[in-house]
Amino acid sequence: MCVLPDSSSIRESFCLNPIYSTKPEIESKGKSSPIPPWPFINSFLAPCGLIISPPDLIATDNYVPIAVPDVNPSLDEQATALIQSSLQESEAYLTSGSHRAAVQEILWLLETITSAFRGVKVSEDGNIKGKYFSKIIGDLQRLHQGKTLERVITWLDNMYGFLSAPEGGGVRHGSTLDGHAELTQNEARLFCDLTRSYITYLLNEHARLVGKPGRERRRRMER
Repeated sequence: MCVLPDSSSIRESFCLNPIYSTKPEIESKGKSSPIPPWPFINSFLAPCGLIISPPDLIATDNYVPIAVPDVNPSLDEQATALIQSSLQESEAYLTSGSHRAAVQEILWLLETITSAFRGVKVSEDGNIKGKYFSKIIGDLQRLHQGKTLERVITWLDNMYGFLSAPEGGGVRHGSTLDGHAELTQNEARLFCDLTRSYITYLLNEHARLVGKPGRERRRRMER
């Protein structure tokens, strides 16, 4: 187990040592008594800024996730509340050690946010005709050839494809029984932070494409 440098964490790590050492021992002996899984144990440790990810004790209180705007000018309050709720749920999963659930939740949010682009007019060349995630991002990419958004969609789609593949991340469409490997905390944080970055970028692009209704209404009232 990793012992952390600051004194408070060292004290906590000593208190956690019996849990850490006893649980694997019981599991290895095949005892029939119910043993709580690490995510359940971590749900109690998380408020203290710690989780156990065998063989390490990891401090989480110093980690700050990529920020996503809590005000979205092109979306209503209900949509904004949904976004923040999902972000918080993903982070709670991540903090408690439920790595796959954390990534699944934030991918769901990414898919949900892209639905806001349905029917949006991008330029004189066309609008977004797709109804589902893959078609929507395909339209966004097609209508932004040679621009930053085209390249961002390529990166996003590569990550999404890897996480969807059973032989890859195995997060969206299941994994393979003979080759499944759970995401580590480091991998899950990477995918969550990448997705948060894509979400922030897409929210800003949505505001750019549809304008800011609140501002336009104020202008009309002033006239």
